[in-house]
Parts: sequence; C-alpha cells; structure tokens
Amino acid sequence: MRFLLACLGAPVISFGLLLFMAGLINKEVSEHKHNEETPYFDLVMINQDESVTRKIRRKPEPPKPVQDTTAVPTETLKTSIPNPNVNASLDLPNVDLSRSVTAMAIYLPGIKTPAVPAIAQSGDMTAIPLYRAEPRYPRKALRLRKQGYVLLSFDINEAGRVNNIEVLEAAPKHLFEKAARQALKKWKYKPMLIDGKPITQTGQKIRLDFKMDA
Repeated sequence: MRFLLACLGAPVISFGLLLFMAGLINKEVSEHKHNEETPYFDLVMINQDESVTRKIRRKPEPPKPVQDTTAVPTETLKTSIPNPNVNASLDLPNVDLSRSVTAMAIYLPGIKTPAVPAIAQSGDMTAIPLYRAEPRYPRKALRLRKQGYVLLSFDINEAGRVNNIEVLEAAPKHLFEKAARQALKKWKYKPMLIDGKPITQTGQKIRLDFKMDA
C-alpha cells in the first residue's frame, strides 16, 4: 500500500517542483529586462560651410655661412734642386779626389779596326763605335784606393746596341764588375754590314781599366 502511494505521489511532486522553478526563472528575467537601460545615440550635425583653419609649418631656412674675411697668409715653398756636379768632392778618408780618375782602356783582341773604316765595294763594313759611356769609379774602390780591370765579352745586334754582356775576368773581383757592365750597356755602334745589310756581330771583347792618376 505504501509503495503504491509513493509511486503515485512522486510524479505529482516532481511536476509541482518544475512549475515552481519555471515561475522563479520568468520572474528574474522580467525584472532584469525592466532594470536594463536602453542605449541611445547622440547625433551632432556639422555644418559643411564652416571653414577649417590649417596651420602650415614652414621649415626654417638654414643660416647663411659667414665668410671669414681674415686674410690667411700664404707661404710659397721653393725647392731648390742642386745641379749634380760630377767632379764634386766626396767625403772619403785619406783620398785626394783632386786627382783625375782614368776609368777606360780599351782593346779588341782578334779584331783589326783601321783608323778610318774601309768600306768595300761589296758593301761590307765592320761595326763602328758611335758612343762610349765612361764608367763611374766605384766609391768603395776610391775609399780603399783600389785599382783594377774588367774583361768583358758582348755582342752587337742589328740596331747597334750592346747585349749578352758577360764578365770574363776581373781583378780584384766583386769591385769593378757592376760599373763596367752598366757603362758597356750604354754604348752604341753602327752595326756590321754584309752586302749592305746589318747583322749581329758576336764574340766581341773589351777590357776596362780602372786607374787613379798619381
């Protein structure tokens, strides 16, 4: 009997609770809507005839450079180049440079060159020296008061220039060779002619003597 009553009363009680809860929810929603404020918009109309004032900013002009009127003294540099004097005195101990230096004694062994070159009718002619540069006496040799000689071999090409210079003999060694070679490089010849055509003349020899006059 109790079980039957419980089964019949349970649905009634549940339905009543649902109605009660629904009524509470509707009441809260209505109160919330009533208390909520309605938003509004304030529209302000702007007259198009009103002028708008704009401020234009201009970039300030840079200050003009002030010219310095102070006179700046100018200095003229004059470089004097002394003319080289070949006979200038050298500061060398125990050497009397007032004496002349003979630095060239030449011979050509095996080559007979007449005082006036003879030109054959066929157009043959031996090489004729046109310019001979005198070698410079080395300072070391002057300081040591050394004398000596250098025997050189060389060729004369078709243009009359000296090439293929070789030192055959020197006394003393490693003292006069450089000066002798430098001088011989500057020599110029009228080349040897065979049938009127210049040819290279090889196997030439020359001896340069380096002597100090007493």
